Amino acid sequence: MKVAEFRGILEDLQKIFSAGGAKGPAGDMAALADSVKGADAQDCEQFLQGLKETISADPGEKHLNALESAGLDDTKFEAAIRDLEKDRSLKSADLDKVGVNYTKSRRFAKLYKTRIAKLKQIRQAFKDKKDFASRGGVIDALSPWQ
Repeated sequence: MKVAEFRGILEDLQKIFSAGGAKGPAGDMAALADSVKGADAQDCEQFLQGLKETISADPGEKHLNALESAGLDDTKFEAAIRDLEKDRSLKSADLDKVGVNYTKSRRFAKLYKTRIAKLKQIRQAFKDKKDFASRGGVIDALSPWQ
């Protein structure tokens, strides 16, 4: 079944609910029919699989992946942190997950309460990683146990 056929069924249900005086369910059917309009040519199975992936995706995961893939590159990190700062759809709990995983601090959520403080700490963690990496190279070069 194509999404267009499914949308037609939803519109028919809306008309039935409206005729029966059930305004709430009629509105729900209309909203659902409107939400699937752009996918008329797709099979329902395809559409639902894409919807399931969208719903189950962790909102902070793409930001964490971008931060981690930046490594020690300033330019890539700045692009990743800028995207994170701009993403207002990210809830505090999601930002906490990103912070915990990037900074490796289990107490991140307890220590940093505001969005600004959390983002500042993520920036600090990047600076600390760069600093540690630069010091590690010196220590490794001087170490007689290599």
